Amino acid sequence: MPLRHAPTSDDAWSGLLGPAADATTEGLIVQDATGTIRASNVAACVIAGIHTPVQDRLVGRGPDEPSFTPRHPDGSLMVRDEQPALKAIATGRPQRDVRVIFERRDGTKQWLRVNAVPLFADGGAAPYGVVTSFVDVTAFVEAQAALAERERELALLATHAGDLIARHDGDGRILYAAGGAEALLGIEARHLVGFWAADVCHPDDAAALHRSHELARSAVSSVVSYRIRHRRDGHELWLESTVSPVLDEHGAFVEAVTTTRDISARKATEQRGREAEERATAAAEEARRQQALLEDAQDMAQLGSWSLDVATGETSWTSGLYRIFGLDPDDRPERRNEVHDALMHPEDAPVVRAAFARAFDDGEPFDVTYRLTRPDGSERMMHGRGAAADRVDGRIARVWGTTQDVTDLHELEAGRRLAERRFRTAFEHAPIGVCVLNLQGPDPGQWLTVNAALAELLGCDRQTLLERRVSSFLHPDEMRDTRRRLIALAGGTEERITAECRMVHDDGHVIWTLVTVAAVNGDDGRPAYGIGQIVDITERKRFEGQLQYLADHDALTGLFNRRRFEEELDRALAAAERYERQGAVLVLDLDGFKYVNDTLGHPVGDELMARLGATLRTELRETDVIARLGGDEFGVILPEASEEEAGAVAAKLLHAVERDGIVADDARHARVTASAGLALFHGTDGLTAEELLVEADIAMYDAKEAGRNRSSLHERELIGPGRRLSRLSWLQRIRTALAEDRFELHAQPIIALAAAGQPDPIPAFELLLRMRGDDDELIPPAAFLPIAERFDLVQAIDRWVVGNAVALLRREHEAGHPVTLSVNLSGRTMGDADFAGWLEAVLTETPVPPQRLIIEITETAAIVNLDRARALADTLQRLGCLLALDDFGAGFASFTYLKHLRFDVLKIDGEYVRGLRDNPTDRLVVAAVVAIARGLGTPSLAEFVTDSDTLDAVRALGVDYAQGFHLGVPVPVDEALRLAHSGV
Repeated sequence: MPLRHAPTSDDAWSGLLGPAADATTEGLIVQDATGTIRASNVAACVIAGIHTPVQDRLVGRGPDEPSFTPRHPDGSLMVRDEQPALKAIATGRPQRDVRVIFERRDGTKQWLRVNAVPLFADGGAAPYGVVTSFVDVTAFVEAQAALAERERELALLATHAGDLIARHDGDGRILYAAGGAEALLGIEARHLVGFWAADVCHPDDAAALHRSHELARSAVSSVVSYRIRHRRDGHELWLESTVSPVLDEHGAFVEAVTTTRDISARKATEQRGREAEERATAAAEEARRQQALLEDAQDMAQLGSWSLDVATGETSWTSGLYRIFGLDPDDRPERRNEVHDALMHPEDAPVVRAAFARAFDDGEPFDVTYRLTRPDGSERMMHGRGAAADRVDGRIARVWGTTQDVTDLHELEAGRRLAERRFRTAFEHAPIGVCVLNLQGPDPGQWLTVNAALAELLGCDRQTLLERRVSSFLHPDEMRDTRRRLIALAGGTEERITAECRMVHDDGHVIWTLVTVAAVNGDDGRPAYGIGQIVDITERKRFEGQLQYLADHDALTGLFNRRRFEEELDRALAAAERYERQGAVLVLDLDGFKYVNDTLGHPVGDELMARLGATLRTELRETDVIARLGGDEFGVILPEASEEEAGAVAAKLLHAVERDGIVADDARHARVTASAGLALFHGTDGLTAEELLVEADIAMYDAKEAGRNRSSLHERELIGPGRRLSRLSWLQRIRTALAEDRFELHAQPIIALAAAGQPDPIPAFELLLRMRGDDDELIPPAAFLPIAERFDLVQAIDRWVVGNAVALLRREHEAGHPVTLSVNLSGRTMGDADFAGWLEAVLTETPVPPQRLIIEITETAAIVNLDRARALADTLQRLGCLLALDDFGAGFASFTYLKHLRFDVLKIDGEYVRGLRDNPTDRLVVAAVVAIARGLGTPSLAEFVTDSDTLDAVRALGVDYAQGFHLGVPVPVDEALRLAHSGV
C-alpha cells in the first residue's frame, strides 16, 4: 500500500523490502528519487559480487558511479534517461523485463533482467523512490548465444556444400533443400521447396526421374542423370542425383533424400569423345581446350582430378591437383603415386591406401577424407572420391577420381564443435536448472539432457533423472496445462513459454519453480527441441501466500471478503450435493449504519464495523463461515443447519448486534441493529451460490420492509400474495419483453475534462436500458435486472443491447456522424464462453469502427472470474473494441488482477465520487485511482457527478472524463444523438 510520505530514515527505507526480502534469490534494492541506493537484500549483494566488507555494501551508491553504469545488450552505454530505475522515477511508470549488461571487476560481462517499479506517497504526483528487482541471467544468455553460433555455423556449412541435398515426399516434391543450389541452378536452396525436378527438367528425361522416385518408394536406391536449365542465364546443364529412400523402423517408406551434383563437365567430356571419333582431325585440339576449361573450373573449386591405368600404373593429374598438393604443375614426376603417398599424414595413409586398393581390385567406389602435408609444411584437409571407369574383358582397366581441398569446410566444422563445447560448459556450470527437451514425436517435452543443478533441485542423480519421464516430477494439478503448452511450443504456435508450476522433489515435497522454455528450430524450420531454464521460487511463493491472505480477507474486519465467501459457498454446495446434506445461507445488513458515519464520522463507523465483525465471529461455530460482503453487509454459511437451527443462529446474531451496536461520543450517540435474510439449501436443490445469495438478499429486504431488527426466511416453494408473486410475474414480463422487443435504450453523455476545457470532438455516451411496461410506462433496470440475472435471462438482454449498439454505430457512421457508445455487460455474460464468438460474428456482419464500441465490466465481476475477464479482454483487443473497468474501487481488497487484465478505461466507483465535497477519505481514494490510471497509461472516468462542486473536484484531481446528472441526464438514444450532432 502507498505510504503517507517518503521514508525519512534508513530503517524506514529498509522496511520497504519486507521481512522476506533476504529469503528470495532475486536481487532487490530500493533507491530514492536521486537514484541513490537506500536498502538492498542479500541476493542483490551476491549478484553484484559483494559478499563481505561493510564498506563495499550497495547502500549509499548512486547512478554517477562508473561501476554502476549499465550497458545495452548491444554493448553501448545506457544514458541516465534509459536506465530502468531512473526511467521509472522520471516517468512514474514501471519498467518491465529490461535486459542490461554490467562489467564485473574481473572484466567479464554480467547479464541481468531488471524490473523497476516507482513508489508513490499518498497524494503524491511524482515518485519518491523506486524498487528495483534483478536476476542474473548470464548463463542463460551465454547458452543461447552458443546455440545461435552453432546454428549459424551449421547453416554456413550447408550453404557452402558442393552438392545439393534435398528431401522429397512420396510424390517426389521437395520438402527441404540445402547446399549448392545457388552454384548448380542459380537459385537459393530455400526457394526449391515445393518444386519437383520432373516439372522443370528436359521433357525427354522426366520419365527417368519418375522411375527413380518409384524405386525409392519401393526401398531401392538409384542414380539418375537429367538435363535442366540454369535459372539465371538459361543454359542447359547435366545433373546427376543419387535417390535414396528413408525407411522407418518397420521398413516403411518415409521420404526420399537426393544428393545432386553437376555432371555437365563429365557429360561434355563424353560428348567430346564421341565427336572425336567422328572428327578425328579436330579431336586432339578440342580435347585439350576442354581439358583446360575443366582445369580452370577445378581450380576455382579447389578441385583436381586424376586417372590411373591399372595395367601399366601410369597416372595422370590435372594442373589443379598439383596446385592443391602444393606442387609445381611444370614438374611432373613419373611416380606420382609415391609422391602422393609421401604427402599423406601417416595416421591417415592406411585408410586411403585401403580405399584405393578396393577400387583397383573390386571396382568399389570410395569417398575418404584425410590430411595431407604440403612441401611447405602446411597441413590441409583433402576429400577424395573415385570409382572404376573402364573395364576390358570384365577386368578393371582404369580408375579415376577427384580430390578437393576442404580445409575451409573442416575449419567451419571445428568452429561448430568449439561453439558446442562452449554451450556445454555454460550448460553444465549454470547455477540454475537447465535442460534440453525433445519437441518432436507424439509426446513432446521429454528431456534429452539435464545439468547438475537441475538434478540437485529435483533430488536425484542425472542418470536417474533422464530415465524418468518429466511428468513424474510434475504436480498432478500441473499435468494438463503443462502438456497443452508444450504441444503449442512443439507445434510452433508459441516460440517461448514461461510459467510458474509445482514440481515434486524425489523425497516427495513440493517445489515451486519458474520454468522458461524457448524453442529451437530444426533444419525443416519446425521446433526440434527446447532449451529449458528451471528456477526454484518456493520461498517467493511462500511470501506470495502471505499476500494472498490479504487478498482473501477484508482489511477492516479481518473476515473473509465477498470473493472468498462465494468460493466457500461453492464448496459448501458441492459438499451438500455430494453427501446429500442441508445447510443455510444468512445475509445480515446493519440498520442505521449510514447515520453513524454521517453524524459521528467514518473513523467511528470503521471502529464499529470492526467490533461487530469480531462479535459476530464469536457467536458462530468453528465450521461456520462469515464474511463482510461489502459496506455494512455480512454473509454467513451454516453447513448442515436445519431451518430451526438457522433461525436460532439468526436470532442470536441479531441480539448480538443490538447489544454491541452502540457508539457514542461526548455529545452524540447512535445505535445500530440488523436485518437478516435466510435461504436454505439441500444437496438435491441444484442451486448455485449466486441464486442462494439472491434468495437471502430478497429475504433480508423483506425483513427490512417488515420493520427491521428481525429475520425473514425465503420460502422457495410458496407462491402467494405480495412481492414473491410480483417477482414471478416479473419473470414472465421480461420474457415477453424479449420476445416482443419491448426494451429501449437511453443515453447519458460522457464529457472530456481537457485542460483547456474543450469538449471531445466525437461525442460519447453510456447506453442505459429501459423496459416498456404493459401501460406504456418506462421501467428502470433496477426493477427487472436482478430477476433476469437470477433466472439466466440477462445474457439475452446483454446481447440485445450490444446488437442494437452496433446497429446504432453503423447507422451514425454511414451518416457521417461518428459517435462512441459504451455498453454495460453483466458478470454472467462476461463468463459466457460463447459471447466472444457471437460478438465477432455481429461485427463481421455489421462492420463498424471497432474503437467506437466500449464494453464495460465491473471490477468485482472481473475479480471473481479473472480468467473469463482476461479472455474477453483479449478478444476485444483482437477485434479493436475497448474495455472499461466499471465501479473501480469497490474491489480495493486486492489489486493482483491489475497486472493480468488489459483494459482501456478506468471508471471510478460512484460511491467515492458522491462524497468528494465533504469526505477527505473519498478524495484520497479518487486521487489514488487517478494515479493508478496514469501509471497504467489508462484514462479515468468519474460517475455520479451531480453538481458543479463535484465537477470542480474531479477536474482538480486530474480525472479525464466525467458523467452524471449535472452534465446530462439520460434521454432516449435517438434524441441524445440528434442533440449531440446539432451542437446543442
